[in-house]
Amino acid sequence: QPQSAPGKSKKIKNQSTNLFGERIGRLHLERQIIDKMGGRKIKALRRADKLEKEADRAAVESELDREKGESNKEFEQTYGYQEE
Repeated sequence: QPQSAPGKSKKIKNQSTNLFGERIGRLHLERQIIDKMGGRKIKALRRADKLEKEADRAAVESELDREKGESNKEFEQTYGYQEE
């Protein structure tokens, strides 16, 4: 490490003192995207996610079945026979 000249102190950056004499500094870090960070998940959270996905899938399936039934009724009313 290079030695600084005697009597010359190194410039202190991003530090100041508050009213109480405490040193306050500022750290510069890159922005962290917490949503994409992988972390440890406990088993209960994984189960909850799985149950939620199953419930969503069941809701979508029931909605699709209902819409299919409605479209079949409309087809039968319009054309007089059921779609195969």
